[in-house]
Amino acid sequence: PIMMIIALLGLFANILSIAILAKDNKENVNLRGAFLHMIADALGSVGAIIAGLIIITTGWQPADTLASIAIGLLILWSSIGFLKQTTNILLEATPDNIDYLEVKKSLEEIENIEAVHDLHIWTITSGMPILSAHIRLASCCTDTNLWERCIHDANRLLKEKFGIEHTTLQVEPYEGECTQECLINE
Repeated sequence: PIMMIIALLGLFANILSIAILAKDNKENVNLRGAFLHMIADALGSVGAIIAGLIIITTGWQPADTLASIAIGLLILWSSIGFLKQTTNILLEATPDNIDYLEVKKSLEEIENIEAVHDLHIWTITSGMPILSAHIRLASCCTDTNLWERCIHDANRLLKEKFGIEHTTLQVEPYEGECTQECLINE
């Protein structure tokens, strides 16, 4: 009976915590970890209640062990996605919700940007993607005002289309020879 009372109190506290954490745990990995921990605790309480009822009514002691194993397997299964997300953050991998090739293609479609290389997209915390890249400009883009416009256009595209607000873009001018026609057009 004492085990049942403690398990019920624990379950009530965990349900309250789960309700508080339920709405904001999708984007924030820290809140998601706390949310999963509360679910695991709630499952532990439910398992203790069920095992306690079985032991009280039938006297069958292995119910406690079986409930513990079942709860452990459920916790392991629910933690796999969380472990993948946190591992990607620690390894500074490209976030799952951002398509690396689509970012590169979109940047290269901006006027006067010839190519993008050394493109790195990562996150150091959930919900905050970061990007760095080298941007090679089209032939004879020697006007630094044009460079600034290219960076502005790239930053606007990254923010609006991909949700990337923290960027470091290095402009590389065209390295070929400028023709007379190119210089006149500038």
